[in-house]
Amino acid sequence: MPPFQFFIAEDITPVTPYDAIWQTHLPSSRNQAANRPADVITYCEYFEAIRLFLEKDRYSNLLEPIASHLKSGNDLNPDVSITPDDIHAIRIIQEKHGAFYHPARLEVDIKTQHFCFALNVAISDAGLNGINQEYAALRYLNHTFPFHFLPEVYLEGEIAIHNGNRAIGIVIAEWLDGYDEFHLSHKPNGKSGIIVWDQKQGPRFLPDDRIIELYTKAAEVLTCYYNIDTFEQIFPWHHGAGDFILKSEHDDLTVKLVTVRQYAAMLDYDNGSQKSDEIRMEALLLFLLNLSIRIRLDRLDGVGEIAWAGDRAVLGTLKGFFSGLARKSTENQITDAFIPQFHEYLASQSEADLYELATALITAYHPKAPDIPVIQRNLDSHIRVLYQAV
Repeated sequence: MPPFQFFIAEDITPVTPYDAIWQTHLPSSRNQAANRPADVITYCEYFEAIRLFLEKDRYSNLLEPIASHLKSGNDLNPDVSITPDDIHAIRIIQEKHGAFYHPARLEVDIKTQHFCFALNVAISDAGLNGINQEYAALRYLNHTFPFHFLPEVYLEGEIAIHNGNRAIGIVIAEWLDGYDEFHLSHKPNGKSGIIVWDQKQGPRFLPDDRIIELYTKAAEVLTCYYNIDTFEQIFPWHHGAGDFILKSEHDDLTVKLVTVRQYAAMLDYDNGSQKSDEIRMEALLLFLLNLSIRIRLDRLDGVGEIAWAGDRAVLGTLKGFFSGLARKSTENQITDAFIPQFHEYLASQSEADLYELATALITAYHPKAPDIPVIQRNLDSHIRVLYQAV
């Protein structure tokens, strides 16, 4: 049997049954200390459940994703098979804690190759209810759209613990190497900035001249997956949950979305009716308004109070929105004429029109959401900046 090793993120020493943390309960989120709600398990139970899941049916849950990964990269000769005997080592690194998932990194050494995957591990009832839906949404979007802003997902399943009285949900997905989480933060001089949780070099601030580009790329991602005809979109999403990650190399800045909790229409319409261009325009305007508001929301340093990004986020959002539409046009998902038509439609809206629509949009948000007071305080200036940018 290949040897397993277990780690806590950023600790190079393996965790063993002799360590105190082995029987410590996992925090229920990244900003809570270890505790014991009814749906929290120990690190021992967490690591052992993953091990049992990977070992199941002679490591089929591990070998299948590896084969899929190799085939997608055209690296696998069809006549070559991989067996458990080829596995030299398996390392499971617990990365962070969230309200729904406790993600881990899975590293596997096979023959002369090294593989890395992401493990989304659902423990709570809410996490278990959402993980299957998210897996299905990612598979659907990756197969339906020609874009590559989402991780590939390879396999999902459950493993029983506590003598079969409980289950843990696990999804094996693509590990996006070199990408880091980012959040609004305060610089030493007191000014606001974007801090990048660089896993290799330590936390660093994104240069100010790249901030507009960051929001441009995030807005482009969400616009690319918006369906003009059905109004389906990726929602909810939140910077505060670390949903977006970035990779910055030399002059290239790439942004990807690591999670899709839901892909659905936010507007009701008659499925049997033919939607006019006017209806499409109005729905797309509501999408843009929602995008421009929510993209400014974050949690300070990822765990603090709700934070509101500066006006540069609005400029980046507008640029990324039209960039996303241009990509959809290139892929023949919308006509070339649709973009200038929408630009004209957007320009025809008064500042009062935009404010009225945005106000109506906010009433559809959950009334107890902590974002609401922040949005309400900033909505006047936000709409003014958006109107002037148009």
